[in-house]
Amino acid sequence: MNTSATPRPVGAHPGTPPRRLVRGLPWLVLRQQRLAIALTLLLAAGSTWYAVHTTDVALAFLARHDIAPCPPGEGCRLPTEFAERFQVPLRGMTFGLSVLPVMAGIFLGAPLFATELESGTHRLVLAQSTTRTRWFLAKAIPPVLLALVTTVPVASAAGRWRGVVLDHAGTNATWYDWGSFNATGPVPIARTLLLVAVGIALGLLLRRTITAMGASLLVGGAVFAAWEKARPYLGQAITVRGTPARIGVPDGAWVRDSSFMTTGGARVQVPDACFLRDQAEYEACLRDHDITRYWAEYHPPGHFPALQRVESVTCLALAALTFAFSWWWTRNRLH
Repeated sequence: MNTSATPRPVGAHPGTPPRRLVRGLPWLVLRQQRLAIALTLLLAAGSTWYAVHTTDVALAFLARHDIAPCPPGEGCRLPTEFAERFQVPLRGMTFGLSVLPVMAGIFLGAPLFATELESGTHRLVLAQSTTRTRWFLAKAIPPVLLALVTTVPVASAAGRWRGVVLDHAGTNATWYDWGSFNATGPVPIARTLLLVAVGIALGLLLRRTITAMGASLLVGGAVFAAWEKARPYLGQAITVRGTPARIGVPDGAWVRDSSFMTTGGARVQVPDACFLRDQAEYEACLRDHDITRYWAEYHPPGHFPALQRVESVTCLALAALTFAFSWWWTRNRLH
Protein backbone atom coordinates (compact mmCIF):
# COMPACT_ATOMS: atom_id res chain seq x y z
CA MET A 1 0.00 0.00 0.00
CA ASN A 2 1.39 3.43 -1.02
CA THR A 3 1.29 5.72 2.02
CA SER A 4 3.25 8.60 0.42
CA ALA A 5 0.36 9.81 -1.75
CA THR A 6 -0.97 13.23 -0.86
CA PRO A 7 -4.49 12.89 0.58
CA ARG A 8 -7.32 14.66 -1.24
CA PRO A 9 -9.28 17.34 0.56
CA VAL A 10 -12.52 16.22 2.15
CA GLY A 11 -15.32 16.32 -0.41
CA ALA A 12 -12.98 16.38 -3.41
CA HIS A 13 -13.66 13.91 -6.21
CA PRO A 14 -11.03 12.04 -8.18
CA GLY A 15 -10.00 13.92 -11.29
CA THR A 16 -11.03 17.33 -9.91
CA PRO A 17 -8.49 19.94 -11.10
CA PRO A 18 -6.77 22.01 -8.41
CA ARG A 19 -8.42 25.28 -7.53
CA ARG A 20 -6.75 28.39 -8.90
CA LEU A 21 -6.49 31.64 -7.02
CA VAL A 22 -7.63 33.41 -10.21
CA ARG A 23 -10.11 31.63 -12.46
CA GLY A 24 -12.11 32.19 -15.59
CA LEU A 25 -11.49 35.18 -17.84
CA PRO A 26 -8.98 36.92 -15.49
CA TRP A 27 -6.88 33.74 -15.42
CA LEU A 28 -6.95 33.56 -19.24
CA VAL A 29 -5.85 37.19 -19.54
CA LEU A 30 -3.02 36.74 -17.04
CA ARG A 31 -1.88 33.61 -18.85
CA GLN A 32 -1.81 35.46 -22.18
CA GLN A 33 0.33 38.24 -20.67
CA ARG A 34 2.46 36.15 -18.32
CA LEU A 35 5.73 36.73 -20.22
CA ALA A 36 5.32 40.52 -20.35
CA ILE A 37 4.31 40.61 -16.69
CA ALA A 38 7.27 38.48 -15.59
CA LEU A 39 9.81 40.49 -17.59
CA THR A 40 8.41 43.82 -16.37
CA LEU A 41 8.46 42.74 -12.72
CA LEU A 42 11.99 41.40 -13.08
CA LEU A 43 13.21 44.64 -14.67
CA ALA A 44 11.49 46.75 -12.01
CA ALA A 45 12.93 44.67 -9.18
CA GLY A 46 16.43 44.91 -10.62
CA SER A 47 16.17 48.67 -11.16
CA THR A 48 14.85 49.24 -7.64
CA TRP A 49 17.63 47.17 -6.09
CA TYR A 50 20.26 49.00 -8.15
CA ALA A 51 18.96 52.43 -7.11
CA VAL A 52 18.72 51.49 -3.42
CA HIS A 53 22.15 49.86 -3.40
CA THR A 54 23.83 52.76 -5.22
CA THR A 55 22.25 55.28 -2.85
CA ASP A 56 23.55 53.37 0.17
CA VAL A 57 27.04 53.22 -1.36
CA ALA A 58 26.88 56.97 -2.08
CA LEU A 59 25.93 57.72 1.53
CA ALA A 60 28.80 55.55 2.74
CA PHE A 61 31.17 57.43 0.40
CA LEU A 62 30.00 60.79 1.76
CA ALA A 63 30.39 59.62 5.36
CA ARG A 64 33.83 58.14 4.70
CA HIS A 65 35.05 61.43 3.19
CA ASP A 66 33.30 63.52 5.85
CA ILE A 67 31.22 65.46 3.29
CA ALA A 68 28.33 67.28 4.98
CA PRO A 69 25.11 68.39 3.26
CA CYS A 70 25.36 71.70 1.43
CA PRO A 71 23.95 74.74 3.28
CA PRO A 72 20.59 75.93 1.88
CA GLY A 73 20.90 78.35 -1.02
CA GLU A 74 24.56 77.58 -1.65
CA GLY A 75 26.42 75.48 -4.19
CA CYS A 76 28.95 72.88 -3.09
CA ARG A 77 31.55 71.17 -5.24
CA LEU A 78 31.67 67.41 -4.85
CA PRO A 79 34.72 65.22 -5.59
CA THR A 80 35.14 64.09 -9.17
CA GLU A 81 34.99 60.48 -8.01
CA PHE A 82 31.52 61.08 -6.55
CA ALA A 83 30.27 62.58 -9.81
CA GLU A 84 31.63 59.70 -11.87
CA ARG A 85 30.35 56.96 -9.58
CA PHE A 86 26.97 58.37 -8.56
CA GLN A 87 25.86 61.43 -10.53
CA VAL A 88 26.54 60.09 -14.03
CA PRO A 89 24.71 56.77 -13.37
CA LEU A 90 21.82 58.79 -11.90
CA ARG A 91 21.39 60.51 -15.27
CA GLY A 92 21.11 57.11 -16.92
CA MET A 93 18.54 56.02 -14.33
CA THR A 94 16.45 59.13 -14.79
CA PHE A 95 16.58 58.75 -18.57
CA GLY A 96 15.30 55.18 -18.29
CA LEU A 97 12.45 56.25 -16.02
CA SER A 98 11.64 59.13 -18.37
CA VAL A 99 11.08 56.80 -21.32
CA LEU A 100 9.39 54.10 -19.21
CA PRO A 101 5.86 55.55 -19.69
CA VAL A 102 6.33 55.58 -23.46
CA MET A 103 7.56 51.98 -23.43
CA ALA A 104 4.62 50.96 -21.24
CA GLY A 105 2.19 52.49 -23.72
CA ILE A 106 3.89 50.75 -26.63
CA PHE A 107 4.34 47.25 -25.19
CA LEU A 108 1.62 46.98 -22.51
CA GLY A 109 -1.17 49.21 -23.77
CA ALA A 110 -1.18 49.12 -27.55
CA PRO A 111 -1.09 45.31 -28.13
CA LEU A 112 -3.59 44.55 -25.35
CA PHE A 113 -6.73 44.68 -27.49
CA ALA A 114 -5.19 45.23 -30.92
CA THR A 115 -3.79 41.67 -31.05
CA GLU A 116 -7.20 40.08 -30.49
CA LEU A 117 -9.00 42.53 -32.76
CA GLU A 118 -6.50 41.92 -35.55
CA SER A 119 -6.87 38.14 -35.33
CA GLY A 120 -10.61 38.19 -34.64
CA THR A 121 -10.38 36.06 -31.49
CA HIS A 122 -12.32 38.69 -29.53
CA ARG A 123 -15.49 37.45 -31.24
CA LEU A 124 -15.06 34.04 -29.62
CA VAL A 125 -14.90 35.61 -26.17
CA LEU A 126 -17.79 38.00 -26.72
CA ALA A 127 -19.93 35.16 -28.14
CA GLN A 128 -19.83 33.52 -24.71
CA SER A 129 -21.74 34.71 -21.66
CA THR A 130 -19.01 37.26 -20.85
CA THR A 131 -20.21 40.85 -21.03
CA ARG A 132 -18.21 43.48 -22.89
CA THR A 133 -17.61 45.44 -19.69
CA ARG A 134 -16.26 42.38 -17.88
CA TRP A 135 -14.02 41.54 -20.83
CA PHE A 136 -12.70 45.10 -20.99
CA LEU A 137 -11.97 45.27 -17.25
CA ALA A 138 -10.34 41.83 -17.21
CA LYS A 139 -8.01 42.94 -20.00
CA ALA A 140 -7.31 46.51 -18.83
CA ILE A 141 -6.85 46.09 -15.07
CA PRO A 142 -3.68 43.89 -15.17
CA PRO A 143 -1.49 46.42 -17.05
CA VAL A 144 -2.77 49.22 -14.80
CA LEU A 145 -1.84 47.27 -11.68
CA LEU A 146 1.44 46.27 -13.26
CA ALA A 147 2.25 49.93 -13.99
CA LEU A 148 1.60 50.84 -10.35
CA VAL A 149 3.54 47.91 -8.90
CA THR A 150 6.60 48.63 -11.05
CA THR A 151 6.81 52.42 -11.19
CA VAL A 152 6.09 53.20 -7.52
CA PRO A 153 9.16 51.45 -6.02
CA VAL A 154 11.50 52.43 -8.86
CA ALA A 155 10.47 56.11 -8.75
CA SER A 156 10.74 56.14 -4.95
CA ALA A 157 14.24 54.65 -5.04
CA ALA A 158 15.35 57.07 -7.78
CA GLY A 159 13.92 59.98 -5.79
CA ARG A 160 15.95 58.98 -2.72
CA TRP A 161 19.10 58.78 -4.88
CA ARG A 162 18.40 62.18 -6.41
CA GLY A 163 17.77 63.65 -2.95
CA VAL A 164 21.21 62.61 -1.75
CA VAL A 165 22.85 64.35 -4.73
CA LEU A 166 20.81 67.53 -4.33
CA ASP A 167 21.39 67.70 -0.57
CA HIS A 168 25.17 67.63 -1.02
CA ALA A 169 25.56 69.56 -4.29
CA GLY A 170 23.12 72.36 -3.46
CA THR A 171 22.54 74.85 -6.23
CA ASN A 172 25.25 73.19 -8.35
CA ALA A 173 22.71 70.46 -9.15
CA THR A 174 19.61 71.66 -10.97
CA TRP A 175 16.33 70.55 -9.42
CA TYR A 176 14.24 71.58 -12.43
CA ASP A 177 15.85 69.50 -15.19
CA TRP A 178 13.70 67.07 -17.15
CA GLY A 179 15.16 64.05 -15.37
CA SER A 180 14.18 65.27 -11.91
CA PHE A 181 10.58 65.86 -12.96
CA ASN A 182 10.09 62.82 -15.17
CA ALA A 183 11.79 60.18 -13.03
CA THR A 184 10.89 60.95 -9.41
CA GLY A 185 7.79 61.53 -7.33
CA PRO A 186 4.28 60.91 -8.68
CA VAL A 187 4.96 62.12 -12.24
CA PRO A 188 6.35 58.86 -13.74
CA ILE A 189 3.51 56.90 -12.13
CA ALA A 190 0.77 59.20 -13.47
CA ARG A 191 2.38 59.51 -16.88
CA THR A 192 2.73 55.72 -17.18
CA LEU A 193 -0.97 55.25 -16.43
CA LEU A 194 -1.82 57.92 -19.01
CA LEU A 195 0.24 56.38 -21.81
CA VAL A 196 -0.98 52.86 -21.03
CA ALA A 197 -4.52 54.21 -21.35
CA VAL A 198 -3.59 55.95 -24.60
CA GLY A 199 -2.06 52.72 -25.94
CA ILE A 200 -5.22 50.79 -25.10
CA ALA A 201 -7.41 53.37 -26.82
CA LEU A 202 -5.22 53.37 -29.93
CA GLY A 203 -5.32 49.58 -30.06
CA LEU A 204 -9.11 49.61 -29.96
CA LEU A 205 -9.38 52.30 -32.61
CA LEU A 206 -6.68 51.14 -35.05
CA ARG A 207 -7.17 47.35 -34.60
CA ARG A 208 -3.63 46.65 -35.84
CA THR A 209 -0.88 45.82 -33.38
CA ILE A 210 2.11 47.34 -35.16
CA THR A 211 0.13 50.41 -36.20
CA ALA A 212 -1.10 50.96 -32.66
CA MET A 213 2.41 50.56 -31.25
CA GLY A 214 3.80 53.10 -33.72
CA ALA A 215 1.00 55.53 -32.93
CA SER A 216 1.68 55.07 -29.20
CA LEU A 217 5.31 56.00 -29.78
CA LEU A 218 4.30 59.18 -31.58
CA VAL A 219 1.75 60.16 -28.95
CA GLY A 220 4.19 59.38 -26.13
CA GLY A 221 6.82 61.60 -27.70
CA ALA A 222 4.26 64.37 -28.17
CA VAL A 223 3.19 64.11 -24.51
CA PHE A 224 6.82 64.27 -23.40
CA ALA A 225 7.48 67.39 -25.50
CA ALA A 226 4.22 69.07 -24.47
CA TRP A 227 4.96 68.72 -20.76
CA GLU A 228 8.47 70.08 -21.21
CA LYS A 229 6.96 73.22 -22.75
CA ALA A 230 4.04 73.57 -20.33
CA ARG A 231 5.78 72.69 -17.05
CA PRO A 232 7.10 76.20 -16.19
CA TYR A 233 3.52 77.47 -16.35
CA LEU A 234 1.90 74.84 -14.12
CA GLY A 235 2.25 77.05 -11.06
CA GLN A 236 2.36 80.69 -10.08
CA ALA A 237 5.89 82.04 -10.49
CA ILE A 238 7.46 84.74 -8.34
CA THR A 239 8.01 88.07 -10.08
CA VAL A 240 10.91 90.35 -9.19
CA ARG A 241 11.94 93.74 -10.50
CA GLY A 242 15.27 95.36 -9.94
CA THR A 243 18.23 97.01 -11.55
CA PRO A 244 20.85 95.28 -13.70
CA ALA A 245 23.24 95.54 -10.77
CA ARG A 246 20.72 94.02 -8.30
CA ILE A 247 18.75 91.40 -10.17
CA GLY A 248 17.20 89.76 -7.10
CA VAL A 249 16.87 86.17 -8.40
CA PRO A 250 18.23 83.68 -5.82
CA ASP A 251 20.75 81.01 -6.71
CA GLY A 252 19.20 77.74 -7.78
CA ALA A 253 15.98 79.36 -9.02
CA TRP A 254 14.29 78.25 -12.23
CA VAL A 255 13.92 81.44 -14.27
CA ARG A 256 10.79 81.12 -16.38
CA ASP A 257 11.17 84.42 -18.17
CA SER A 258 13.38 87.47 -17.79
CA SER A 259 14.29 90.64 -19.59
CA PHE A 260 16.30 93.81 -19.33
CA MET A 261 14.20 96.93 -19.79
CA THR A 262 14.70 100.53 -20.79
CA THR A 263 13.47 103.52 -18.81
CA GLY A 264 10.33 103.52 -20.95
CA GLY A 265 9.59 99.86 -20.17
CA ALA A 266 10.63 98.32 -23.49
CA ARG A 267 12.31 94.90 -23.37
CA VAL A 268 15.78 94.88 -24.88
CA GLN A 269 18.81 92.64 -25.20
CA VAL A 270 22.08 93.66 -23.59
CA PRO A 271 24.67 94.41 -26.30
CA ASP A 272 27.47 91.86 -26.45
CA ALA A 273 30.04 94.60 -26.03
CA CYS A 274 28.80 95.29 -22.50
CA PHE A 275 29.71 91.79 -21.32
CA LEU A 276 33.37 92.23 -22.24
CA ARG A 277 34.04 94.76 -19.49
CA ASP A 278 34.47 94.82 -15.72
CA GLN A 279 31.50 95.46 -13.42
CA ALA A 280 31.79 99.28 -13.40
CA GLU A 281 32.19 99.48 -17.17
CA TYR A 282 29.36 96.96 -17.61
CA GLU A 283 26.95 99.15 -15.63
CA ALA A 284 28.10 102.28 -17.48
CA CYS A 285 27.53 100.51 -20.81
CA LEU A 286 23.99 99.61 -19.76
CA ARG A 287 23.27 103.22 -18.81
CA ASP A 288 24.61 104.39 -22.16
CA HIS A 289 22.00 102.14 -23.83
CA ASP A 290 19.22 103.33 -21.46
CA ILE A 291 19.01 99.87 -19.83
CA THR A 292 17.99 100.69 -16.28
CA ARG A 293 15.70 97.90 -15.08
CA TYR A 294 15.52 94.12 -14.90
CA TRP A 295 12.42 91.93 -14.67
CA ALA A 296 12.14 88.18 -14.05
CA GLU A 297 9.68 85.40 -13.21
CA TYR A 298 11.11 82.37 -11.43
CA HIS A 299 10.28 79.24 -9.45
CA PRO A 300 12.29 78.61 -6.26
CA PRO A 301 13.21 75.01 -5.34
CA GLY A 302 10.25 74.92 -2.95
CA HIS A 303 7.86 74.94 -5.93
CA PHE A 304 9.04 71.50 -7.08
CA PRO A 305 6.40 69.42 -5.19
CA ALA A 306 3.54 71.69 -6.25
CA LEU A 307 4.56 71.60 -9.92
CA GLN A 308 4.78 67.82 -9.77
CA ARG A 309 1.34 67.56 -8.16
CA VAL A 310 -0.31 69.65 -10.87
CA GLU A 311 1.32 67.61 -13.62
CA SER A 312 0.43 64.30 -11.96
CA VAL A 313 -3.21 65.21 -11.30
CA THR A 314 -3.59 66.37 -14.90
CA CYS A 315 -2.11 63.11 -16.23
CA LEU A 316 -4.37 61.03 -13.96
CA ALA A 317 -7.45 62.97 -15.07
CA LEU A 318 -6.53 62.46 -18.74
CA ALA A 319 -5.89 58.77 -18.06
CA ALA A 320 -9.32 58.38 -16.44
CA LEU A 321 -11.01 60.08 -19.41
CA THR A 322 -9.10 57.88 -21.86
CA PHE A 323 -10.04 54.71 -19.99
CA ALA A 324 -13.67 55.84 -19.91
CA PHE A 325 -13.60 56.43 -23.65
CA SER A 326 -12.10 52.97 -24.27
CA TRP A 327 -14.78 51.36 -22.10
CA TRP A 328 -17.52 53.23 -23.98
CA TRP A 329 -16.02 52.24 -27.33
CA THR A 330 -15.84 48.58 -26.26
CA ARG A 331 -19.49 48.58 -25.19
CA ASN A 332 -21.01 50.55 -28.05
CA ARG A 333 -18.78 50.58 -31.12
CA LEU A 334 -16.64 47.45 -31.04
CA HIS A 335 -17.64 44.77 -33.52
